Amino acid sequence: MPRFFLPETAPSVSLDHLPERLALEGEDAFHLSVSLRARLGDEVTVCTSDGIEILCKIEDIYGGKRAPVVVLVPVSASESCGESPVEITLFQGMPKGKKTDSILQKATELGVSRVVFVYSDHAVPTFTGEEKKNTRYQKIAEEAAKQCGRGKLVRVSVAEDLDTVLDDFCSHDLAFACYEKEGERSLKSLLSCSEGKSIAFFIGPEGGISGREIALLEERGVPTVTLGKRILRTETASAAVLSMILYEKELHS
Repeated sequence: MPRFFLPETAPSVSLDHLPERLALEGEDAFHLSVSLRARLGDEVTVCTSDGIEILCKIEDIYGGKRAPVVVLVPVSASESCGESPVEITLFQGMPKGKKTDSILQKATELGVSRVVFVYSDHAVPTFTGEEKKNTRYQKIAEEAAKQCGRGKLVRVSVAEDLDTVLDDFCSHDLAFACYEKEGERSLKSLLSCSEGKSIAFFIGPEGGISGREIALLEERGVPTVTLGKRILRTETASAAVLSMILYEKELHS
């Protein structure tokens, strides 16, 4: 069933109080009415920013291909079952090229709540054009959320360096960094003894985490963990960590 997200500026919706009508406009309306060739009476799912899924039927389509509007009638609502029981934030060292796209897609599918791309010390790209990049990143995350049945949109942001987001990083119930030189502490041991409801982890870019950044994290008491005997690519590491968290906190509970 097609899935769409209401903008955060939309009127609030509760399970006990559904609006009489909802409307999709812009790209969503075009995708539904033109690309998917939806017809009156077809069912779609509309999600709010706080994770309520609303089953709707199409009542009207007007405006043509240039400015389509799809009018929906809510039928029923429920809390989304596609969200992780823990809030997970990925702090990802900015990779080269379009590896960002794959990282966002896989992270969204694996249940991440937020992704913060960090221009860490060993990142190759430079901190430029962030507003345009962030718009594209948010669109990629939204499309991935629709595809995999998420009930909430993943929030994406960009940080100039690790220093500027360190307080945010350390504010989570559990925060850790994945470090190829860590030889003892495993992610499994860390997750198995944590009952926190929010988790943050830092993955370095292709060049890894710098000595300065490790010292910065150590000063704040952030542990480092190993992901095993092999060194993973930066785009692989984030998916591996999220899969382990998914198993430990969601599938294994």
